[in-house]
Amino acid sequence: MKLTALTAVIASIAWAFLAAHLDDFASLLLRPLDAALAQMGEWLKKGIWLMLAVVLVMAVVDVPLSKYLFAQRMRMSHQDVKEEHKEVEGNPQMKGRMRARQRDAANRRSIAAVPKADLVIMNPTHYAVALRYDETTMAVPKVIAKGTDLIALQIRDVAKGNNVPVLQSPMS
Repeated sequence: MKLTALTAVIASIAWAFLAAHLDDFASLLLRPLDAALAQMGEWLKKGIWLMLAVVLVMAVVDVPLSKYLFAQRMRMSHQDVKEEHKEVEGNPQMKGRMRARQRDAANRRSIAAVPKADLVIMNPTHYAVALRYDETTMAVPKVIAKGTDLIALQIRDVAKGNNVPVLQSPMS
């Protein structure tokens, strides 16, 4: 579209230039060869400069306009930004579900390890920690299960069910 418009503008200016100098072109035949060639060279120079000026004016208008239109086409909508974020970072809902499954699996493993514990220490309101200690192979006790709130209560219940001592240490 732009190229067609530029061609039409240049063609119309060239036609106007030729139409304005048509009588002078016809009179070239009556002049001596060197004068006719000099006049023809002068007209060509004027015509070329005129065409270059037109192209320059069109470029001064077209380049910023093209940049603006390109930026408008490349702009992302809010939905596009969300979709790209999902592709790069992963779907937040899926990541949340995966984290929840991982937490559940960790809690199940933690509770399953409670029967092997030697002692469960519990703050009656929030926390429970199951410890295992073998004085021949360990320098310090090892935490094999821990949990808060409902998990802490489950650890306590499993420990009591498996005859693991539970030390409830209330806050002073």
